[in-house]
Amino acid sequence: MAYLASRPWGIARSALLWHAPDVRAFVFPALVLCGSAPGCLACVYLVSQSQAIHVGPTFRVKVDDHGGRAVRGLPLAVKSDTANRKAVTDEDGFAAFHDLSPGLYSLSAEQDVGGQTGKVLEVQSDGPGDVTVPMAWPTTTPVVVRSLKGILHVPNYVPGQPGPELPLGLLVGASGQKVAAVHTNSAGDFDFGITAPGIYFLNIGPFTLHRDGNPIGGRIAVSVEPDAPADQFELELAPTDCGLSYIDLTPCPPAELHIGELRGRVTGPVGHSIPDAEILLVDPSGMVERLSSDRSGEFSSKQDLAGSYDLLVRRFGFQTYRGRVFVAPELPPSAALDIQLGDARSCGSARVQ
Repeated sequence: MAYLASRPWGIARSALLWHAPDVRAFVFPALVLCGSAPGCLACVYLVSQSQAIHVGPTFRVKVDDHGGRAVRGLPLAVKSDTANRKAVTDEDGFAAFHDLSPGLYSLSAEQDVGGQTGKVLEVQSDGPGDVTVPMAWPTTTPVVVRSLKGILHVPNYVPGQPGPELPLGLLVGASGQKVAAVHTNSAGDFDFGITAPGIYFLNIGPFTLHRDGNPIGGRIAVSVEPDAPADQFELELAPTDCGLSYIDLTPCPPAELHIGELRGRVTGPVGHSIPDAEILLVDPSGMVERLSSDRSGEFSSKQDLAGSYDLLVRRFGFQTYRGRVFVAPELPPSAALDIQLGDARSCGSARVQ
């Protein structure tokens, strides 16, 4: 089975993994969201027959959100090459399907992130008749905030420098009704002014990056909850081979560092050196320094620096590190930065040593 996995960027880090296929049968290729990767908004994978859920001609589906709450009023579809059955979940999150012909089917919600297959079913004429298929919705874990506002950074953004104003549309989760449309400002800020609890889908773009001219866009699931840890979210967008991806910067606020000069080493979550990491130093006037780590993960500026700067250290496949750096030449020049980039489960960190 070919699929995208892992989730250092909220995405699969674009790592395409190949496993020997099950030659017995394959379900038709389906556009799917990588369930473990909130950023992969349109990747393709094949599901073998051996991985399908076996059901009888009549079965039901139980849909819960990622907090374990029943999802009501959600339209579901069960499709094959020759059939398309629909049902809507009831007050308790159940939807029933009856008298399906034997064969392979895809089960999905009509409203979700991308056009993915949520489940693959094999209907058997003598299959069990009391099966309840569990389904989490949305397919990807939503971003959780108290209000529908935040900051969206375009790929390769530089702090303090203006970016494109992105078109945004807002859909109500289960119904898919479009309720609002705004644009971000040049700093990426937006605010729909909505705090009503529920699942929403944020449609981004399409927008064009001047680097390649190709329009990109995608959809992000957002859960508004009154007791969420953050009032708003901050996401860094990135185009990948499987569509638009993002990394959630919200749980990783910038740190403060005091150094005598800009030099150090970049490593990953398990301590391995990261070559070709981008190190950006920015002040209100613009870019001050742009460096790249070498094969050992090391970097060093040749400039005589003094003052305070925004520091970004990023490498595709890892959580971007952000910090506020205070450079004082009187500090010991021998001290170096040890910067560890994070993954989807951890923020990055830095220390002076």
